[in-house]
Amino acid sequence: MAPLVGAEGMIPSGLAGAWPSVARRLLWALRSRGVDRWTSEDITQDVARRAVEHNVPFASPTDLYPWADRVASNLVVDLGRRRALIAMQPWTAYEDPAAPVDVAREVEGRLD
Repeated sequence: MAPLVGAEGMIPSGLAGAWPSVARRLLWALRSRGVDRWTSEDITQDVARRAVEHNVPFASPTDLYPWADRVASNLVVDLGRRRALIAMQPWTAYEDPAAPVDVAREVEGRLD
C-alpha cells in the first residue's frame, strides 16, 4: 500500500502511524463481506483519500478504524446501487457484434 500524502505533501496528524494497520484490517473486513480483492483495494484507497482530503484527526488505529469501516461500508452500498442501476439499463445486454443478425426478427421487433 502506498504511503499517504495529502495535496500539499503533508500527512494528516496521526494518520501516518495509524493507517497501515487500519488498511490491513479494512481489507480483511471487506474481503470477509464478499467484496473481491481488487474492489477491496480500490475502496481502501478511496477511504485513505477521503481521510487525507478531510484531514481526519485520529491518533490511533482504534480511533480511526470505526470511521474507516463506516466509510468503506457506505462505498460498498453505493457500488452495489450503481451496479444494479447499470444492470437495469438496456445497453448492458452485451451482444456479439460479429454474430449473424436475423433481419426478419429485427424488423418484426421494431414493428411491434
